[in-house]
Amino acid sequence: MLNRRLNLSTVGIVALSLLAGLFIALLIGVSGWLLFVGIQFRRTVAAISLTLAQSQSEWTTSLKELRNILSEHRSLTDASIKNINGEKLSISVEKLEVTTKYLTQVARRNENAAIAIGRFVQHIINLPDADSVTEGVTEEGYAAAEPGERFIARSRVAADDATALAEESAEVTETDRP
Repeated sequence: MLNRRLNLSTVGIVALSLLAGLFIALLIGVSGWLLFVGIQFRRTVAAISLTLAQSQSEWTTSLKELRNILSEHRSLTDASIKNINGEKLSISVEKLEVTTKYLTQVARRNENAAIAIGRFVQHIINLPDADSVTEGVTEEGYAAAEPGERFIARSRVAADDATALAEESAEVTETDRP
């Protein structure tokens, strides 16, 4: 029985040794995996740090350029403001005011002239008929003779004008007919 116990204890010791060996192998494997994950994590952190450093550098450069642009713009604006001559500006404003008053007067005169022309046109439109205007005019286009007046003769130019007027009247009369 003692032998059996020794066998069992040897088998037990071997089993325990195998279990301990598996446990140690598992610990070594997990330790290796953890080292691998740690190295990968450090690589990732290093890459992110590098990207952040580059971004920070780019932002710093951009901010410096922006400050330079704003400073240049400020100096140009200040120079432009210094070049403004206040006295000339006030004189120009006064001249503009006088010119505006003058143009206002011109506009009023133009308005009055337009009103007068409109009234004149209305007066022309309201004239009596053409027949009443030609009362007392002979067929030859002369006014009737007053008592004691007498007709001598027409000049050559007056005769030509009368003929041209008669022809024109005939043409107008023909085109007005339907």
